[in-house]
Amino acid sequence: MNKNWDGIYIESDKTKFHQLVDNFKDFKDRIDCVNAMVGFDDNNNLDTLIESHSQKREFDFVSIDVDGFDYFIFEKVVKYLPKVICIEVNAGHDPEYDIIIPQNIAEDNIGQSIKVISDLASKKGYFPLCYNGNLFLIKNEFEYLFSEYKKSIKNIYLDFLNHLQPHDIAHLKKTFIDTNVYNKFLFKNDTLYNFIMGNRTKKNWSMF
Repeated sequence: MNKNWDGIYIESDKTKFHQLVDNFKDFKDRIDCVNAMVGFDDNNNLDTLIESHSQKREFDFVSIDVDGFDYFIFEKVVKYLPKVICIEVNAGHDPEYDIIIPQNIAEDNIGQSIKVISDLASKKGYFPLCYNGNLFLIKNEFEYLFSEYKKSIKNIYLDFLNHLQPHDIAHLKKTFIDTNVYNKFLFKNDTLYNFIMGNRTKKNWSMF
């Protein structure tokens, strides 16, 4: 917005929606504020909401971050696919975990793995570039711009771990290795475990 982009902001909570409208009251010509719950049914998927509430049809960037249902929302986007997608991925999963978390479990903020999201993205013409808690997906037509940065999903995840602070690693260890159960879902993340075990001495992680 600060660089004169236009766009759509979607907020389901009425109180927060009114705050959103107030925040952008001076940018009504560029920013469409929508009070709706983004879902994955015919009447509330992202394509439908865009057509119902905005004249905008081409997008450079879309952020999907809804604490669990991100995969299912992304799955239903067919018409208005942007150049870049930022989508939440659960850091507790092994990056190569290949089982889709069903909706009744995902709703407890479990979410999907990097592989599951990347596999869906591939079907829609995207490749994964990097991860910081959110996975960034780039349309294949722009792959030539990033050829030297492309990595396997495992190495994308390892890059993420290497950039975390020790207290963040400690949190992941406690949640997904020591306890390994979050909201009743059992996690098994060998990549995280091996990363921690292989780096305890090298990085002088006294808290481990």
